[in-house]
Amino acid sequence: REFMELCDVLACEYKVLRTRSYVERAHPALFAGARWQAFVALVHSGAYARAVTALMVLNACAVFFESRDDLNDTDTPASTELWGWVEFWFSMAYLLDLALKLAATPLDVYLDDVKNRFDLCVTLVFVVVSVYWASPLVGITADMLHYFTILRLLRLLALLGRLRAFRVIVASVANILAACAPVLGLIFCISFAWSAAGV
Repeated sequence: REFMELCDVLACEYKVLRTRSYVERAHPALFAGARWQAFVALVHSGAYARAVTALMVLNACAVFFESRDDLNDTDTPASTELWGWVEFWFSMAYLLDLALKLAATPLDVYLDDVKNRFDLCVTLVFVVVSVYWASPLVGITADMLHYFTILRLLRLLALLGRLRAFRVIVASVANILAACAPVLGLIFCISFAWSAAGV
């Protein structure tokens, strides 16, 4: 029996995470200070998470109005330039958010969460694209900047994933599609046969 328990323990995967942040390792006096501890508590608080969520919703509204102008063909070069600068400052705000989270959280702990890895990658890519867009030496179109903005808004879907009702809807649609897979395959095969026959 003990052998089987040992096998169970050995079958588990252990992750070794560095639980001390860079500031705690490199500057222990600063880390021990009351101001730093208050800063860490603020970054990990619900109020800070709500502020970041409000920033994302504000960014989504800006993308909506930018897209509305683009789809209605009412955008001008001046408005395109204005929306580009709005997106640039949103990317800088997300970079500040990332810097604050990385200052308050050990890197290994931060990267252990898949959502945080996604946020890190999207934020860094968008900051690079925004800086290239703002640079007069490199030409990135506003359309390209707009596509990266839409990528960044996928973070809102992660927030929606926390809502139970949204998870139920997504699970229901996934189950329906899984159950309909044979029927959809049959419809595809019949449509393909009809198009191949030239009918």
